[in-house]
Amino acid sequence: MQGNEALLHNAFYGNYYVRLVAAVGFAFLLGSIPFRTIVAWFFAGLDERLGSTARGLVPVMNLTKAFVPVLLATHGGGLRIGLVAAVAAVLADCYCPWLRFRGGGKGVAAQLGALAALCWPAAAIFAVVWLAFALSTNYVVLGGVGATAFGFVPLWFFLGAGGGFAGIAILLLVASAYRGNLASLLGDREPRMRPESNARANEMQRLPISVVRLGGQPVQSV
Repeated sequence: MQGNEALLHNAFYGNYYVRLVAAVGFAFLLGSIPFRTIVAWFFAGLDERLGSTARGLVPVMNLTKAFVPVLLATHGGGLRIGLVAAVAAVLADCYCPWLRFRGGGKGVAAQLGALAALCWPAAAIFAVVWLAFALSTNYVVLGGVGATAFGFVPLWFFLGAGGGFAGIAILLLVASAYRGNLASLLGDREPRMRPESNARANEMQRLPISVVRLGGQPVQSV
């Protein structure tokens, strides 16, 4: 606590706008690290099991790259700066400047990391809602979008109006990043969480469909 007070009264870092720019810049820089692309490049041509394990750790990496800068921003600059840093981290994850602002993450793991740094109860609620949506619908995309759509509520409840507005800004970013997935979902092309569901859906699509008439009414049969 004394260290934080010393920082806040430092002649340089004590300036609010210096803290804001430093926190947002650091959060955006760390948030922009494209771990998914880096892992895919590094493990290309290597053992598939090792690459699969590394890809499974990407969400943890994305969570951490948002958690660290937002935690530092909140403790070093206060809640408002922490909230702006959270939005910056998610923005950089969704629209990575190193990938020409496309091909980055979806912002969900980064959002969870930012929430954990800002308010752990809000992060816990977000994780529970994500699981509820994903498991009930069998779609990861609906888990992410559903949890994010609800995410501003606990932020508003625990952190006030500033937290709510930050949650709404993050919702817009995540929804924008999920545009392609939502289009695939509407076209029934989005993969499901459980592989057997994907296989069953593909099998149903391959079955021939014929139309017969019963009592003058057309009825589809497979």
